[in-house]
Amino acid sequence: MKACVYVENKSQPSLAAIGSALECVTNDKIDTLPSAVYDEVELIDVLEYDERPGILNIAASKLRHGGSIKIIGTDAIQITKSLSEGSMTAADASIHLLNGRIRMNSIHEVRKMLESVGFQIQFATISGNKYLLEALRP
Repeated sequence: MKACVYVENKSQPSLAAIGSALECVTNDKIDTLPSAVYDEVELIDVLEYDERPGILNIAASKLRHGGSIKIIGTDAIQITKSLSEGSMTAADASIHLLNGRIRMNSIHEVRKMLESVGFQIQFATISGNKYLLEALRP
């Protein structure tokens, strides 16, 4: 079973996520998902927009042991790099860095957060300004 969690009016689940997800909810409804039943939980922009500092732990609690978490978000380092290289305007960078976000992350910070709670990183990549990490819950 798979759950997909996204931020209303800020992100949306991919059609692939919707098609394969048993449950697809906005981040403010993550608490309605049952605990320890999902083989996979996908978070789309949730770490950046959710106000709860423990949102990663909440998402992890929805996973079965041996389940995987997939996290997609905007990489702050990539945005600032694009801005400093001149490939992005300050106005565009502001949209990517601000736009209602509570916090910014980088792929490196998210990796450390996952590893600190025992997750084993399986895959990590950056495409454009977005990061994607997949990790297994022990």
